[in-house]
Order: sequence, then C-alpha cells, then structure tokens
Amino acid sequence: MDQREEEIKPFLIIGFGLLSAVLYCTMFLALFFLIPLLIAGAKKGFKTMALGAGVSALLISGFQIVLAVLLGEKSTTLNLLVLLPPLGMIAGLVFIAAPIAQRFSFITRAVLGGIIAALAALPSIFYLRTSPDLIVFLNEVFSQMAALMPSAVQDVEKFRVLMLQMVERGFGAMFFLFIFINAWVGARLSAIPVVLPVPQGAGSSEAPIVQFLPGRLSLAPQLQDYKVPTWMVWFLLVSWAVILLSRYVASPALNALAWNVALSFSVCYAVQGLAVLHVRLAHSRMAPAARFIVTMLLVLVAVGGPA
Repeated sequence: MDQREEEIKPFLIIGFGLLSAVLYCTMFLALFFLIPLLIAGAKKGFKTMALGAGVSALLISGFQIVLAVLLGEKSTTLNLLVLLPPLGMIAGLVFIAAPIAQRFSFITRAVLGGIIAALAALPSIFYLRTSPDLIVFLNEVFSQMAALMPSAVQDVEKFRVLMLQMVERGFGAMFFLFIFINAWVGARLSAIPVVLPVPQGAGSSEAPIVQFLPGRLSLAPQLQDYKVPTWMVWFLLVSWAVILLSRYVASPALNALAWNVALSFSVCYAVQGLAVLHVRLAHSRMAPAARFIVTMLLVLVAVGGPA
C-alpha cells in the first residue's frame, strides 16, 4: 500500500463510520445502516470495516446519549438498553466478516451473526416486555386504533398481548433477516468497481490510479451459488415440530425460540427456492426483464398466499 492510500485510509474509516451512524439516526434509512461498513470492508479489507464499525458504534452511542439528555430521560438502565440492538447488529456484522469465521458458509455465519445480535438485544426485549410505561403507551395507542377501527381492534388488552407475542416470536428472526439483507445488498453494491485517480509526482507524465477492486471481502455469494447447508433442515423440522407441540403443551419460552428458528431458517430456504428459479430461468430464452417480472410475480404470490 502506497503513501497516498495510507493517507486516505483514516478518512475512509471515519467517513464510512459516520455514514453508517447517520443512516441509523434517520427513520427510513436505518434498515441499511450496516451497508456502508460492508462496502468499506469490500473495498479496503476487514480491518478498515472493523475500525469503521467502531466509529459507527461510538457515534450512535453519543447520539443516543445526547437525545436522552435533550428529552430529559434520567433512567441509565433504559439509556443503555436502547443502545444494545444497534451495537449487537454491528457486532454480528463484524463477526460474519471476521477472517476466523470465513471457514463457515455464508448462511452459517449469518445465522451466528443474527444470534449475536439477538442475544445482545435480549435484555431490551425483556425490559420492554415488562415495562409499565410501555404497557400504558400501547394501551393508549390501541385504544385510539379501536376508536378509529372498532372492527379491527375489539379488545385492547388481547390485542396488546398479541402484539407482544409477535415481538417475542419474531425479534430474533428480524435480527437475522436484518443482517442477512444488509450483507447481501452490501455484497452486491461492493461488486461495483470504484476508481480513484491519484496524481503521481510533478515530473510524471501519467497519473497512476488506485482502483478499489470488488470482492476483497465479499460476504454473500451470487444467487446462483447460494446453497443452504444440509444440517439446517433438521433444525427447521424440529422447530416446526415444537411449534405444533406447543399447541398442546404450554411453554412460552420454548415456543418463542422455536418460532424464531423456524422463521429464520424458512427465509434461508425461500432464498434457496429463488436461487433454483434463477438458475432455471437463466437457461431459458426469456429476456432478463421477463425473468425479473416472473420472479417478482412468484414472490408476490408466495408472500400474499391464497386469496
């Protein structure tokens, strides 16, 4: 690495970390706050991504602390619990990109990264589950919804319990899906080459360039190379069996765990189906636009279910 690259490396670390923190602090772009870190890793390697992740974590923590002070929030416990989900997701991302984890497949690393993020956020889920302030807030929200849509929300208490059950049964799957999508989108964006002109010296006739080559740290495979590990099918079958068994044997904790595993692994197999469809359509004579439309229609039918 030449001197010019060494000079721009701190700028890249701070820049990508700052962009990640800014995305998280927005409302609509927070879902993609890990992508700048993935692009940093793809262009400049794992060390740059890890340092950028540290910068992002510090900036997000500072933002949350300042926001809590401005809002007059004096609960130290609540302030720390709010920080756990984003820090857990950053830690999960750093794990799946770490060199020591590259011996595992992308799916295995994504699952482990989702587990890290979910475990980090678990105290926040437990706190919110039993928080009196949250219960009062949800009751007020659902009461207003019942006034506007009386047919949809008939019993406020049952609706609140149902919503909290949905959070318990899906929060782990949501963390996994969050890391999975960010890693996949980040890998696709990182495949775009970036060329940075760097002037050589005053006596030079040609200016060399530094080209950030794609694929230096590619976390997710191409869709045609996507393959779910064989061991995952047993966890999927056991999780759905436990869900079925929970209809007769009450075990809220085990039921919540089974739902999170089943939803996460079902997403993996759904993408496997898309990979098979992609390969089949690639060998057909259909135009690329037609293949994309067919894929989207099948996805919409699968998500929408029967009419």
